[in-house]
Amino acid sequence: MAWIRKRARYRKGLDQWPNPKGPFYDQWMNLPADTGGSYYAWLAKQKNWREPWRSWAELERRFDI
Repeated sequence: MAWIRKRARYRKGLDQWPNPKGPFYDQWMNLPADTGGSYYAWLAKQKNWREPWRSWAELERRFDI
């Protein structure tokens, strides 16, 4: 059962701070290089700036990761 929950969180784009991974990261890596911006800001935008994605984008900006 834990594996199913972990897999569902992975597919929703959760548990990525501070190490990005998963289908959203793969999608972002396939974008053109001139897209600009950071991964966590892009992900937060995909998730309509909801939590925890918004916090991750703020942390990335704050710590300049």
